[in-house]
Amino acid sequence: MTNIDKLRVLLSILSGILLITGCASLPEQRANEDIPAIVLTHDYQTRRASSFDITGGNTDCIALESGQTADIATLEGPGIIKHMWFTVGFREYPDYLSKLVLRIRWDDATEPAVECPLGAFFGMGHDDCADFNSAMIVVMKAAESVMDHPPRRAAFNCYFPMAFQRKAIISIANTGDHGLHAFYYHIDYQKHKTLPENTCYFHARYRSEKTTTDELPDGKNTTAANNYVILDTQGKGHFVGCILNVEAHQSDKGKWYEGDDMMFIDGEGMPGAIMGTGGEDYFNMAWGVRRPFQSPYFGTCYHKWHENERDNYCWGTFSIYRWHIPDPISFEKSLKVTIEHGHNNDAENNFSSVAYWYATQP
Repeated sequence: MTNIDKLRVLLSILSGILLITGCASLPEQRANEDIPAIVLTHDYQTRRASSFDITGGNTDCIALESGQTADIATLEGPGIIKHMWFTVGFREYPDYLSKLVLRIRWDDATEPAVECPLGAFFGMGHDDCADFNSAMIVVMKAAESVMDHPPRRAAFNCYFPMAFQRKAIISIANTGDHGLHAFYYHIDYQKHKTLPENTCYFHARYRSEKTTTDELPDGKNTTAANNYVILDTQGKGHFVGCILNVEAHQSDKGKWYEGDDMMFIDGEGMPGAIMGTGGEDYFNMAWGVRRPFQSPYFGTCYHKWHENERDNYCWGTFSIYRWHIPDPISFEKSLKVTIEHGHNNDAENNFSSVAYWYATQP
């Protein structure tokens, strides 16, 4: 028997073993996995909560007085919010982006899982609007040149899926001194029969700080004690990204972009922590924030360089984002996400941020 004949016999035996063990069905299974989900039927109901004028008129919005909070949607579960869309109409309200606060509560929780200024949640953390096109958040700025309206109007879209077992309550609070005559919204969601027990809840939290120089001895930061904190949370879940807003001038102390990102999972310190190499490096950029750039998972959502300052790719008013959708940061007990403000925290700038994560607790 030749070697070729022996190989044929061996392949025949292996084929029989695969057939007996069921492994021969793998190609068929793989073919089924290759069928796009969009061509299959789905076992859920598609629904929407909106500011539609139930009288049949054209006042498809709600008004918000100064100090007023409105529950714009109360959804019965189990369900998954798939998309949220907001826009506003105003006459004199230039800082509405920071004064309108988005809050979301899940199930029977008394504290909101999402609590964030509307603008910051959508990457507009500098009280101004810009076009922002990413996988999870999309903002389309109004064309002021063709609209006889004040600036800072936009369409705000969120595509983070948000699951809930029993109930979802979405609220908008007007914390400013001005009344808002028109707030428009769509909440597109799915009503499911059941959701898996390990389904996690969406969370988002805003922070801001005027950083000060907090340098450690010898010019080396080995503890992250004075870093800017983006997220500090307890429990089980996974971190899916953040937006960092920076206002930095050449006259400020230090170089904000030299700060390393440092993430501590389940209380583990160095050297087990996730360590980075620079501020813009964490946001998947390099050598400063050199130009406007947007992609599905990282880029600049707002950029305004200070043209009168040297090396203006480093100095300006920025909002930069990183989505960990392909690479979520998983944790069992706790997670602390930090970033230095300059090397060894030697920079003084205005920082603010929004962290986005999923957790087992609502």
